[in-house]
Amino acid sequence: MKITPWLLAALAPFGAIAYSGYLGHAVVVVLTVGIFLGTLSLGRTPAAQPKQDA
Repeated sequence: MKITPWLLAALAPFGAIAYSGYLGHAVVVVLTVGIFLGTLSLGRTPAAQPKQDA
């Protein structure tokens, strides 16, 4: 089974509740950074591949 970002985003609040203290804050920070990096990659097209002569 492939873990999708949506699944991780849906489970993150439960992880933050389960781990009180610094680990809970770390879960929230990692989720926030993941969402930020995901929004940066939206609309980005892959680089053109150079043609290789065979």
